[in-house]
Amino acid sequence: MASNEREIIYESLIEIVENGSFSHVVEKNVLDKYDYLEGVEKAFIKRVIEGTIENQLIIDDVINDYSKVKCNKLKPAIRTILRMSIYQILFMDKVPDSAACNEAVKIATRHGFKSLSGFVNGVLRNVARNKTSIKIDTNNAFPEWIVEHFESNYGKDISEKILKSMQEESLVTIRVRDELSDYGGLLKVKDFDDAYYVSKGKSIYDIDGYESGKFIVQDLSAQRVMKFSGIKENDMVLDLCASPGGKAIHAADLGGIVRARDLTDDKILRIDENIERCNMSSRKVDITTEAFDAAVFDESSVGRYDVVIADLPCSGLGVMGRKADIRFKTKKEDLNALVSIQRDILTNAWQYLKQGGKLIYSTCTINKDENENQVKWMIEKFPLELISEKQYFPGIDEGDGFYIAQLIRK
Repeated sequence: MASNEREIIYESLIEIVENGSFSHVVEKNVLDKYDYLEGVEKAFIKRVIEGTIENQLIIDDVINDYSKVKCNKLKPAIRTILRMSIYQILFMDKVPDSAACNEAVKIATRHGFKSLSGFVNGVLRNVARNKTSIKIDTNNAFPEWIVEHFESNYGKDISEKILKSMQEESLVTIRVRDELSDYGGLLKVKDFDDAYYVSKGKSIYDIDGYESGKFIVQDLSAQRVMKFSGIKENDMVLDLCASPGGKAIHAADLGGIVRARDLTDDKILRIDENIERCNMSSRKVDITTEAFDAAVFDESSVGRYDVVIADLPCSGLGVMGRKADIRFKTKKEDLNALVSIQRDILTNAWQYLKQGGKLIYSTCTINKDENENQVKWMIEKFPLELISEKQYFPGIDEGDGFYIAQLIRK
């Protein structure tokens, strides 16, 4: 693999790990920018970015064992170069150790650290010589509080399956809206009418019908939300936190009259871009967008909607396999604050329902306080009846970790 791909990886990891940007946003922007690269090159970039972040705690322990300077004392550039290179040495059998070492030295030199290139080379070659004796425990890839959280709430067996699954490479999922002329590189998802996995190394832009909106990128969890919704022709639907628009477009495809909201103009722009690509106007469907804070009460929406979709901000513990940086950015102490934010939104959301209307509450986390206990709180406080709920676990159920509840306004 050429220096250029590793340079892209280096710059991406600096942006994500050192500067705090979201991994999925950086990765999407990078793969869009370098879409001219071959599929195998893009697959290499994607795997090393995601793998380095996923295994950062394991890799940092290795650095501490084989470097005289501890990981947290290293310059960010050198730390990043060592992390991405050690990932290649320990986790990628097809990458020659010599290539990982030599390219790391080149990156260090290019970024003004020629004086430290010998240090980089020495650490990496030492790791490479001893790699067969380095033991890798996937539980060590997660902060201790997350492992304890899963084990205490769901048991050791389920916890191990969750953590193991989150270390495996995730595939992009699409929902096919119109018949495609070519399904090459797509893998049908069991028990879903229109869901397909995109095979490794294949770009969504290379699939027939991307520009004409014949399909849309939509996680299985979001597709499940719409299964729970039971939207019928001409139902009034409000999607409170709609970006990037997959659920709102799905609701409109089912015949709903949809208002899609989110917090900022940037988020609304993403929804509008997807609506335009999916040719919603030519299909004569009714879908409108609006920047609106769901935590602010909207008097004009009271009693107006048949279905309210509340896929709310959460700790994201269910999608750590797809967004690996969540395991480092989310702290245990953040969970209570998120529960409070959710309650502010839910206090408003149920009031927008007609009598007999459905509230679809969902999160992409695995945390009872944000999920089952949140629903218990709603039932006790508001005139809502729980119809069904389900916690999905990666490694046990298809797709990410996700929670969905369907409630009806009495």
